Amino acid sequence: ANMDSLKDDAPRPIVVSSAIDALDEHLPAGGFEGGNLIVVIAPPKVGKTTYALGNVTRKACEDGKRVLYCALSDAGVVRLNRKLLCGVANVPERALKRRDITPSQYSELVKASDDIANWPLHIERIKSAKGIVDRAKSLQRAHGDLVLVVVDYLQRTSNGKREMWQDIGESTGLLQDGAVDIGIPFLVLSQPTTTARREGKAIKASDTKGGGTAEEDGDLVMLLH
Repeated sequence: ANMDSLKDDAPRPIVVSSAIDALDEHLPAGGFEGGNLIVVIAPPKVGKTTYALGNVTRKACEDGKRVLYCALSDAGVVRLNRKLLCGVANVPERALKRRDITPSQYSELVKASDDIANWPLHIERIKSAKGIVDRAKSLQRAHGDLVLVVVDYLQRTSNGKREMWQDIGESTGLLQDGAVDIGIPFLVLSQPTTTARREGKAIKASDTKGGGTAEEDGDLVMLLH
C-alpha cells in the first residue's frame, strides 16, 4: 500500500458535500469523494435535477467551488438557469413564468442573479461522454479548481452507438475513467426502466434504463423516491 497519501503534507483528496448531512456522516470521506462515479436513479419528476442542481451544485458553488453541470435533460440550459435563479431567490418559478412577481421578489431575483453570476459554475450542453470528460479536463487545466461534474442525465448522452445499452455502457465507463483521471467526483443522474416504473415497486440499482452498467460502474448508487 502507498502510505504517502497519509502524510501531513500530501494533497488532500477532493470531497464534495452530498448536501444531505446524514449521508455525509455515513460516507467514509464525509461526502462525494474524488475519483468516484456517483449514480442517482429516480423516475421523472421525482427531483433528480432539483437535488443535483439546487442542492449539491448550489452548495458547492456557494462555497466557491467550480462545477461543470452538463444539461442534457428536457429542461435545457435556459430553463435550468431559471430553475436555479428561482431556487436561490426563493421565488416560485411559476411566478417568474407568469411575470407575476412582487417588488420584493424582484429584488430577491436581482440579488440572486448577481450572486450566481459570480459563481464558478459552467452549465453547458455536451452530449458525448468523451466531450464531457474533455471539457472537464480543459477547465481543470485552465483553472485548477474544478471539484465536481454533474451529468443530467445519463440516458441523454450520445456516443454514436446503435443501441442505447451500448451508449450507456460506454458513457459510464468513460465518465468513471474521467473521475479517476481528474481526481474529482462525477455525479450522474439516471432514469429507471419503464417496466420498473409501471410495476410500482421500489426502484433498485439494477433498474437503470438502458442496462445495468451504471450499477456496475458506479462507486455509489443513490435511489430517490
